[in-house]
Amino acid sequence: MAELVAQRYGTALFELAVENNQIDKMEEEIKVIQKVLQDEPEFLELISNPKIALNDRRTVLKDVFDGKISDGILGLIDLTILKNRQEFLPQIIEYFIAKANSYKGLEIVKVTSSTVLSAEQEKQLKERMEKLTKKTIVLKLEVDESLVGGMVVRMGDRIMNYSVKGMLGAMSKALYSHN
Repeated sequence: MAELVAQRYGTALFELAVENNQIDKMEEEIKVIQKVLQDEPEFLELISNPKIALNDRRTVLKDVFDGKISDGILGLIDLTILKNRQEFLPQIIEYFIAKANSYKGLEIVKVTSSTVLSAEQEKQLKERMEKLTKKTIVLKLEVDESLVGGMVVRMGDRIMNYSVKGMLGAMSKALYSHN
């Protein structure tokens, strides 16, 4: 359900952005909302609380974002409140950002490695990914020491596990399937 709601609302917002030639502007505004939702989880709880009158929740929304975001985005969030879909705002935002990045030829790639990558390693990885995808790659780097070695690369819904743990798991699975 969340995916379907995110897709519908995110697509509507993206089409509005394309129609008005405001993809970058709307993406900036949507990131403001994303930051508020991440930094202040109470805000989503507040606009979702059924004990608070619908008009009061809508007023809070307008008070918080009026003048900071466009009427189109404010209207979309207001619509999510009216339709009781505000809990899906984080997914709607992610969907919109992914559509905007795709439209601009960008691919966000999340790389989790066991240690911090050197500038040269980062450059080589980015170049290989760009050659593979024919898109401009934006790397989001993370360190997870529990990986022991290697890295996990997430690109969209694809996950490439090049970690030691992942490779050992794959070898173990292959050995057990031959018995």
